Amino acid sequence: MNSLTGELPETISSCSLLEIVDLFSNSIESEIPPSIGQCSFLQQIILGTNNIRGNIPPDIGLLSNLSALFIPHNQLTGTIPQLLGSNKPLIWVNLQNNSLSGEIPPSLFNSTTTSYIDLSSNGLSGSIPPFSQALSSLRYLSLTENLLSGKIPITLGNIPSLSTLMLSGNKLDGTIPKSLSNLSKLQILDLSHNNLSGIVPPGLYTISSLTYLNFGANRLVGILPTNIGYTLPGLTSIIFEGSLSDLTYLDLGGNKLEAGDWSFMSSLTNCTQLTNLWLDRNKLQGIIPSSITNLSEGLKFGACNVAIKVFRLDQNGAPKNFFAECEALKNIRHRNLIRVINLCSTFDPSGNEYKALILEYRINGNLESWIHPKVLGRNPTKHLSLGLRIRIAVDIAVALDYLHNRCSPPMVHCDLKPSNVLLDDEMVACLSDFGLTKFLHNNIISLNNSSSTAGLRGSIGYIAPEYGLGCKVSTEGDVYSYGIIVLEMITGKCPTDEMFKDGMNLRSLVESAFPHKINDILEPTITEHHDGEDSNHVVPEILTCAIQLAKLGLMCTETSPKDRPTINDVYYQIISIKEKYHALINH
Repeated sequence: MNSLTGELPETISSCSLLEIVDLFSNSIESEIPPSIGQCSFLQQIILGTNNIRGNIPPDIGLLSNLSALFIPHNQLTGTIPQLLGSNKPLIWVNLQNNSLSGEIPPSLFNSTTTSYIDLSSNGLSGSIPPFSQALSSLRYLSLTENLLSGKIPITLGNIPSLSTLMLSGNKLDGTIPKSLSNLSKLQILDLSHNNLSGIVPPGLYTISSLTYLNFGANRLVGILPTNIGYTLPGLTSIIFEGSLSDLTYLDLGGNKLEAGDWSFMSSLTNCTQLTNLWLDRNKLQGIIPSSITNLSEGLKFGACNVAIKVFRLDQNGAPKNFFAECEALKNIRHRNLIRVINLCSTFDPSGNEYKALILEYRINGNLESWIHPKVLGRNPTKHLSLGLRIRIAVDIAVALDYLHNRCSPPMVHCDLKPSNVLLDDEMVACLSDFGLTKFLHNNIISLNNSSSTAGLRGSIGYIAPEYGLGCKVSTEGDVYSYGIIVLEMITGKCPTDEMFKDGMNLRSLVESAFPHKINDILEPTITEHHDGEDSNHVVPEILTCAIQLAKLGLMCTETSPKDRPTINDVYYQIISIKEKYHALINH
């Protein structure tokens, strides 16, 4: 990771004993010289995150010692070499986020040594080639965000080592192969955003190693099985074993699934780590029975889009957080605050407590997944322009102003961070997760809902420094967290990033570049995506507004609470930045 520029020389073939080419994360603007195929000892080609353009030389597929081909996040075009995969020692192939087209060469799925293949976010078309039984070492396969069509190969179920399978965002049709249930080591399965139909093979719901399961946005039908969360007993067992105890994410939304008698909900109580459950846009109709919820009036599901937040009651303070969140949500109603539709508080068949909130569904997920899409395995087709970032900052400020000044009693959120900022279909932001919220009465913390001191209350990286010293919860703490989010939105850096050590943090990074070197630390897509305007015209205006945002973020993250602006002052400043942005863009 340096700042090297220039082109890859055609004379690279003269390096006859060359084994590794590693120019990862530089500013190389070049095509890959065809002569690289003459470097017969070459083992690793690592050119990720540059400006590499043109085709991948076909002769790369003939390099008999090649073990790693790593060229993601570039501008490659053309097709994947037809003989890639015939290289006997090939282990690692990552070509994601380019503009490659054509079909996937069958040879790539015939290698006996390959363990990692990522071809996501390209323009690959045609069907997925069959998988050889010799492909026994493959652990990771991602083909998301392409133009692939046809059926999912049945032979995928013959790869016992596969732990990650991501095929989302294509045009795949037909049914989900039953053979996928044989993948006993599968941890991540994402088949969302395709045209898959038929029923989900019941065995997929019982792979005990799964942590992430996404079938959303297809045309799947059938009644949700009652054994979600259970593995059927073996011949020598008389009790349920191997529950999906590690499952954290389950998305079945956007299909034609039916709820039956809702008994699948009781089964889900066995998924003790489940924090994200999406059932929206299905045919889930009827009333949740009294065995599932203690509410006197049943919750009806149909056209209503909802998300279900399940509380992990084995975690310290979780029951208290459930009741705190219910109390907070009961007292608020605002466009920029998540709306609770209903709640569920009951016991599972084993007598364990089960608590969940039925919340309004926000289709664009949370802000964290937009700021850090690659870290979270997300490949968005749309990025956040500076205009959208400013709008989101306005929405968060409006929500905090309501909590601090306009609801009764006033509240302090105490856990403001990007993952708790949800976005709807129009990218309107709202705050969620009120489990740590504190009520204020005449500017005094309510003793019914908190201790006299805050402690480390919130999430690491967003907690106001005075909380670490035992100071009381205050609105200034929320302002600090807001400032961190603003700095995170303009830099694309998480406050807990590994780069922050030895006294360096997100605030000091921005402060060191403010104002004249602000462009050095801006998240790159801010200047690449700007609401359809011409880039040469917009960039100076973007820098002007980015400087103003950085200034606001620095003011909000002052070490001393008394030096920070109130949320009312923040609101007027962010509105002013928004107006200036639109005036500059439309000038």
